[in-house]
This record gives sequence, structure tokens and C-alpha cells, in this order.
Amino acid sequence: MGIPFVKYLNSLMLESAYKDLIYTDYSITYIEINNGFPDNKAFTKTYIYIRLILGNTVKVLVISVKIN
Repeated sequence: MGIPFVKYLNSLMLESAYKDLIYTDYSITYIEINNGFPDNKAFTKTYIYIRLILGNTVKVLVISVKIN
């Protein structure tokens, strides 16, 4: 079967947004729009869905990269 297309697309957009959050000083609103999310609600919904799957893994990775 596999993953539904919309969930796959959202995960790609979110991955790109994480890279922008880590490596740029852009605002979150700019990053959301630049990575294909129509608004803050869509970004937040996707983030929460992915976080439920991964737990704190992503948060720990973001914090460790910003500290180093």
C-alpha cells in the first residue's frame, strides 16, 4: 500500500521547513508560506501529526543543531 500522497507531500514540506528553521533567520510565517503551507493552521496540524509519530526526536535534533 504505502503512504497517502497528501501525507507524503506534507512530510516533504515539513522537512524542508525544519531545514529553514535550523539554518536561516527567516520568520516562521515566511518559512510556512515558502515551503508550501497555505497558513499557520496547516503547518501546525502537520507538525503535530509528525510529532505524534516521532515523539521528541525532531525537537531534540533541532535543539542540538542550534546549540552546536
